[in-house]
Amino acid sequence: MLDEIRRPFFLAALAAWLLVLLVEIGAGFLPVPEVSAQELRATITRDQAEGEDPPSDAELQDMIQARREQPPRPGFAISALVAFDGQVLLGLFWMGAGLVISRRLVGRVQGIVSLVVAFLTIIGGIVAAFLLFTLLMVMLGLFLAPPFGTLAYLAIWGFFPRGAAATTLGILLFLKIGGAVLLVLAQQNFVKNKGLVVLLLLSLLLNVIVGFLHGFPPGILVSITDAVAALIVLVVAIVWALLVLISSIVAVIKAIPPERTSS
Repeated sequence: MLDEIRRPFFLAALAAWLLVLLVEIGAGFLPVPEVSAQELRATITRDQAEGEDPPSDAELQDMIQARREQPPRPGFAISALVAFDGQVLLGLFWMGAGLVISRRLVGRVQGIVSLVVAFLTIIGGIVAAFLLFTLLMVMLGLFLAPPFGTLAYLAIWGFFPRGAAATTLGILLFLKIGGAVLLVLAQQNFVKNKGLVVLLLLSLLLNVIVGFLHGFPPGILVSITDAVAALIVLVVAIVWALLVLISSIVAVIKAIPPERTSS
C-alpha cells in the first residue's frame, strides 16, 4: 500500500500534524490577561451573595499583587493534548518512514521506539494528572470557601483567556480535519486502517470536549473545567499509550530470533 501513496499529500498531512503539536506546545505560553481593580470588583460583586460587603480598595490591590506574583497558567487542557496527538504524529511518522527506508528496518525499529515513547507517555501522563488533580482540588477548595477563599480564587483563576483558547482550538480543529483529508487524498485505503481511524477520531473528539468545557460554564469557572478537561485528555492518552506499550512488547518479543539448538 505504501508504494501507491501520493507522497505530496501524505507529506502535507504529516506537516499539518506537526503544526498541531507545535500549536499545542505553544498553548502553554498563552498570555495571562491583565485585570484591573474595577474588573475585579465588578466580577466579585456580581458573584457575591446579598448582604455581603464588597472588597475594599486595599483588598483589591492585595489580590492584584498576588495575581502578579503568582500568575495563573491557563490552557492546561490544550497543552495536555500533546500527550495524545504526539502519538498520532508518531504513527504517521512510521508510515512516512516506510517511504524512504526499507519496511523491514522500520518494522524492527518501530517496536522498540514505540515501546519507549509509550512508557514515557504513561509515566509523564500519570505525574501530570496527579499534579493537575492536586491543583484542581486547590481551586475547588478555595472557590467553595467564601468569602476569602472565593475571593482568592477569583483573583488568581477567575479570568481565563477564553477567547485566546477558543482561537487556538479552532486552529487545531482546522489542522486536524485538514490533515485527515490529506491522508485520504494520499491513499484512500487509509480509511480501512481501523487503528488509524480510531486514533484520528479520538483526537477530534478530545478537541471538541476541551472546547465544550471551555465554552459552557460561566467565565469564572473555566479554569476549573479546563483542569477537568486536561485530566480527561491525559487519561485517554495514558490508556492509548498502555495499549501501544502492550502491542510493542509483543512485537519486540516476536522480533527476537529463536535460539538454535545444536544437533
